[in-house]
Amino acid sequence: MKNTAGPLILVLLGIAWLLHELGWRIEWEILGAGALAVAGVLVLVLEGFTKSSVVNGPMLIFAGAGWYAYHERWFSWNLILPCGLILLGLCLVLSRVSNLPVRRGARADRRAANDGPPLR
Repeated sequence: MKNTAGPLILVLLGIAWLLHELGWRIEWEILGAGALAVAGVLVLVLEGFTKSSVVNGPMLIFAGAGWYAYHERWFSWNLILPCGLILLGLCLVLSRVSNLPVRRGARADRRAANDGPPLR
């Protein structure tokens, strides 16, 4: 599954819009925050731990949590945004220094490519 974050967000927003059109009372701030956090969890579950998912997943979860914390007036953006920047930096460092595959199954592909034909 290559970069599932965008399509997942679109699906979740479409579901929210449909529920709104069906007359359900929806508090958009809470639903939006929840959708971002769920999308982040789904990215980690569906893609596994890859170089892109260790950045996209936690950042989507943090975006949802930050949005909700701002909506509930627990924190202001002057605290949420710097924390998000720190988290982004840590996730980027983790994705570069770790031995994570570029995509799911890439380790097996790499091993098969390096093996080559048997020697006689």
